[in-house]
Amino acid sequence: MLASGLIIFSVADWHERTVPFFSFTGWCLTLLVCFPHDLFGMMLLAVMIGGLAVVSQGLGSADVMLIALLACVLRLEAALIVTLIACGTACLHWIAARPPSLPMISHLAAGYACFALVNGIL
Repeated sequence: MLASGLIIFSVADWHERTVPFFSFTGWCLTLLVCFPHDLFGMMLLAVMIGGLAVVSQGLGSADVMLIALLACVLRLEAALIVTLIACGTACLHWIAARPPSLPMISHLAAGYACFALVNGIL
């Protein structure tokens, strides 16, 4: 369920640089209900990433929600690793293509795919 939603919303983010609000929020709430979660990790990461988004004005609210959701569904350490991989792929994307904006949800999906392949989740 997590991987399929990441694929769906990463395609939307790649093409339109936005995701549908109600679908994305519904998917996030469904994952929060279905998976055991770490509320402390989610809140800590949401505050840190939310603060970064406010200061840099570079992350959208869906990006912050997804990173917090990953911290909630996965362990906090796993979410930080996925985010680090996503930042690396976003950096490579920017170096190669120099787009005016980066689809961070797509890079988070790629980061999760790399993390899942290494850990045998997929």
